[in-house]
Amino acid sequence: MKFATVDDLKRQLNIEIDADSNDKDELRDGSLQLFLDAAKERVETMLNLELIEDYPDGYEDWSEEVKNTYNKAHIVYNSQIKLAQMLIAADFFAHREETSPTSLTVIPIGARDILSSIRRWNA
Repeated sequence: MKFATVDDLKRQLNIEIDADSNDKDELRDGSLQLFLDAAKERVETMLNLELIEDYPDGYEDWSEEVKNTYNKAHIVYNSQIKLAQMLIAADFFAHREETSPTSLTVIPIGARDILSSIRRWNA
């Protein structure tokens, strides 16, 4: 699965992206990309793994020992991880101006639940 894009986040946020919308707001799109990147980093921190879109070329020829070592540090991006990333990015978008310490959360509850079910806790 490919990493989430700005267009994916626009759909999550109900921002029109059809050809007739003339949606060319480069400043907003730059912010949306920043939110996606930060959300990806948050997911990697929560999972304590680096996200990859797919295994490297030749992975199937690696020894089991090398595969195990690689897999302890990486995880293939999937629909659950994408959903968690989108929830976090949308939360960043919705709360981009908040400064109240009482409103701060570490991670949106839905994203936390998804990532907690994926995380390798004994790694």
